[in-house]
Amino acid sequence: GTRFDGAAAFAERYKSDGIIWFLEACDLNPMSFRRALWQLREADWFSHAAGFIFGRPLHLGEDFMGMGFDDAILDILGGLSVPILLNADLGHLPPMMPFVAGAAADIEAMDGRLSVKTRLV
Repeated sequence: GTRFDGAAAFAERYKSDGIIWFLEACDLNPMSFRRALWQLREADWFSHAAGFIFGRPLHLGEDFMGMGFDDAILDILGGLSVPILLNADLGHLPPMMPFVAGAAADIEAMDGRLSVKTRLV
């Protein structure tokens, strides 16, 4: 999340495709995760985001100073007007589906089910 990481240039390069970010908190508490998302947003990582998929955090249901993980995510990213999927089967906690970073993808989510079809381009 710094000006040296190249994420803003990546976002600009693929803005016409739209970028779907897949992230998870792993061992962060809700406030730490909120701060991390804020830093990434301020470093312009999400300028051309088409959507977000968040994996389950290690301590799902844990609040920190009255803030849960869903609150932390929506507080920072909810104003972007893109789809945000929460508590998906990805990341460090089983069951988890593999995601291919940088692949093109078609994603469908409905009735608690997530389908991700990737293709390498």
